[in-house]
This record gives sequence, C-alpha cells and structure tokens, in this order.
Amino acid sequence: MVTVVPGQKVLSSHINAKLDIDGSDYKMTANFVPAVGSSFDLGLTGTRWKDLFLSGDVNSNNVNVNTAVLPDINGGATLGNDTKGFEYLYLKDTANSNVYRLEVVSGVLQATLI
Repeated sequence: MVTVVPGQKVLSSHINAKLDIDGSDYKMTANFVPAVGSSFDLGLTGTRWKDLFLSGDVNSNNVNVNTAVLPDINGGATLGNDTKGFEYLYLKDTANSNVYRLEVVSGVLQATLI
C-alpha cells in the first residue's frame, strides 16, 4: 500500500501497489485510466461511492439502477433521442406483478405480457 499525504508526489515501481489518499480532496490534472481495459472496478459491493457527478456521455454495456431514474431539477429528461431510441420498454404492473413489454410496431404501440 502506498500512502500519499496531500501535496506529496509518490512514484512507485511496485506493479501491485495500491494508492491510499488520506486527507483532503485529490485533484486530477490528467485522465484516470486502468492499466488493462474492462479489468477493474470502481468501488466494491460493501464499499461504494456515494454520489457520481458527470458531464457528457456515459458509455456502458449495462447501467443497473436499484431505485429510480429521475429527471434533473427542471424536469428535463429524455430517454433516447431522435437518432437512438429504445427498442423495448418493460413495465411491471404493481397490482399483480405482471411484466409487460412495450414496443412500437409500424407506428402502433403494443403491450405484450411477458
């Protein structure tokens, strides 16, 4: 484990070195990139990041949401856009737990019980 005190720069030649930042915020002046693509997580099941503030696009194969997807404070949120739409939308009936797949076929909205 390599411990970095704020204001101190440390270079490590240890391939398996880990970085422990103790104290104030750590400010980046370059990209934060894993050594190998699709090999490392950010956080753990029991040690999660609290909030994530982003600007720009989020590129991922899957985004799992445990509670809700909410619009911003002004109510402005869109799922998809004029060039990238969703093929299916799945909705759960709260009265009986049935799941329905919604899709548009030839301009007609269809709901199919799954």
